[in-house]
Amino acid sequence: MQRKKTTMNRIALILATVLSLAFTQVTAQDFDKGVAAFSAGKYKSAAKEFIELAKYGDEYAQFYLAFIFERGLGNVPQDYEQAVKYYQMAAESGMHMSLGALGRMYLYGYGVPQSHTKALDWLRKGRESTELSTGNVEYNLSVMYKNGWGVPKDYKKAFELAKQGADLGNNEAK
Repeated sequence: MQRKKTTMNRIALILATVLSLAFTQVTAQDFDKGVAAFSAGKYKSAAKEFIELAKYGDEYAQFYLAFIFERGLGNVPQDYEQAVKYYQMAAESGMHMSLGALGRMYLYGYGVPQSHTKALDWLRKGRESTELSTGNVEYNLSVMYKNGWGVPKDYKKAFELAKQGADLGNNEAK
C-alpha cells in the first residue's frame, strides 16, 4: 500500500510539473501578445490577453489591465472599481507601479472611498519599494504634504518630493 501511495505521489508531482511548465510557456506567449496589442493601441485585445493571466496572479498583467480600466483606453470603458481591483491584486504582490497607482486611487477617491490614510500607506510602500520609480509616488506624496492631506502641511517637504518626482520623470511634478 505504501509503495502504491509513493508511486501516485510521484505521478502527481510529475503531472503538476509538466502542467506548470506548459502553463508558463502559454502565459509568456499570452503576455507578449497582450503587450504587443497594448503597444499597437488595441486595448480591447490587450485586455482580453491580460484578464486570464491576471486571474492566475501575473502582477504585470494585473497592472496593465488596471491601467486600461483606469484610463478607459480604446473601446474598454473606464471602470475605476475594476482598476482598483487589479491594482490591489498587483500591489499585494509588491509590484511597485501598482503600489503607487493604488495610493493615487485612494488619494482622489477613484473607485474607492477617498482615504488619505490608505493613500499614504500605499504611497509609502511604493516609495520603499526597491524597483525603479517613475516619480509618480513622489509627486502624489508631494500633493499630500502641500495640502495637508493625511499628513501635516509641509511646503518644504512637498517641494522636495515634487522635485524628486520631476527628476524621476513625472511631468505633473515639473
